[in-house]
Amino acid sequence: MFSEHKTLVQVLLFGLYFPLLTAIAVLITYKIKLLVAYLWHRDHNPVPEKKWDKLPFVTIQLPLYNEQNVIERLIASATDIDYPRELYEIQVLDDSTDDSIEISRACVKEYQAKGFNIEIYHRTNRFDFKAGALAEGLKVAKGEFVAVFDADFIIPKNFLMESIHYFTASKVGMVQCRWGFINERDTLLTRLQTTFLNGHFIIEHTARNRSGHFFNFNGTAGIWRKEAIYSCGGWQGDTLTEDLDLSYRAQLAGWNFVYLRDLVAPSELPPTLDSYNGQQFRWVKGMTQVLIKMLPTIWKSNISIAKKFDASCHLFSGAGYLFSVIISLLTVPLLFFTKEYIDENFMWIALGFVFINCFMIWTYYFVAEVEARGWKRQSFTYPTLLLLLSIGFAINGLYAVKEAVTGKKTPFIRTPKFNNKFSKYILSENNANPVYKTIFFINIYFIAIFAMIFLSGKYFLLSAALFFAPGYIWMTFTRIREKMVLASLSR
Repeated sequence: MFSEHKTLVQVLLFGLYFPLLTAIAVLITYKIKLLVAYLWHRDHNPVPEKKWDKLPFVTIQLPLYNEQNVIERLIASATDIDYPRELYEIQVLDDSTDDSIEISRACVKEYQAKGFNIEIYHRTNRFDFKAGALAEGLKVAKGEFVAVFDADFIIPKNFLMESIHYFTASKVGMVQCRWGFINERDTLLTRLQTTFLNGHFIIEHTARNRSGHFFNFNGTAGIWRKEAIYSCGGWQGDTLTEDLDLSYRAQLAGWNFVYLRDLVAPSELPPTLDSYNGQQFRWVKGMTQVLIKMLPTIWKSNISIAKKFDASCHLFSGAGYLFSVIISLLTVPLLFFTKEYIDENFMWIALGFVFINCFMIWTYYFVAEVEARGWKRQSFTYPTLLLLLSIGFAINGLYAVKEAVTGKKTPFIRTPKFNNKFSKYILSENNANPVYKTIFFINIYFIAIFAMIFLSGKYFLLSAALFFAPGYIWMTFTRIREKMVLASLSR
């Protein structure tokens, strides 16, 4: 009997648990590789080959859909840029199905009367969603270069003057600037998002671009050479991340991208769990769709092996959600049942392996926070909170990956924009109820785990349980609190 149990334990440990730990360690090691590349290249700031003798004409596209809270702010910023008025046009690509379209029309009429070259384009269908709107606008765009800004952004006054000169190099196809966040201190959720996105925009983008690897346009706060868009097939709506898809097609076609870490475009973070989950679901599902669509093309291309590996690690990052969920659910039970059969020193090695992985990912976000804020208390606390609480977000990512892999088609779900108008507490159109129900049952599971620990007296397992449980508990608590707020506002 002892032999049979020991065999089962060994199968679970060495056939499932440790391979999963190894897989997630590979993804974390890749992030550390990005961190090292960032530190090596952080001061190698890009510079234009030269400056335009005569500034080119630019089209600014503003894709909108039911964005009544932020339309006026966005259009106002588009008309306030530091660029000759006669050298740019503004396309308001509004697919709205509510009263937002009237706000857009009124804004366009107001700025037309002030002499701005601004037009509104309203589609009665949402074919290909945002990709379709951008493609339709591109057909009549007069500019050789096309800037794109989503509704939750405020266009920096110096955006065009800081970015346009990089296109004097004939093979530059896109220039992306960094996102800033006007509401990062509103809630714990927005603070966690800020830390997460600082890692993406400060470390990841800079490292990839300056070390010669592919990086992606983020769907907004960037400017394209129109020829680069058309040369690789244009905007396509077969994935939920048309920006990532186009980015890989363009770079595989030989276009170079430039990332401007120090040019920051202010934006609004989704302040509620519903809106955040909807946004992340779209991003994760879309990335997995691009992985399925583009990975064979990437490996058949003539780019270097190093670029192929880097691109694969980038697109495979959604797998981390699967690994995180399984590890969070299996760690305590496996350690509980294996203590009788596995040497205690070996168990501490296993826990040490988990700790080292966590410390590496904390270091990654800590450096990003120091780069963003300097040496402040938040630079230590925000990465720690992200590490503890983001485990709960993995369930949403897991559902997104599952839908992408199974080929389930879903519409492009907009992320609600608030502009501090909390009286209009807007929920995401994304149905996240299965996610919340799953997290609820996982909380019950962890209650049983804690009971098992205390009843058995195996208190050495508390540290592991206390590491994995808070993210799920916090998600449930936040969901309940937001539903109560919504109920109070709807009275």
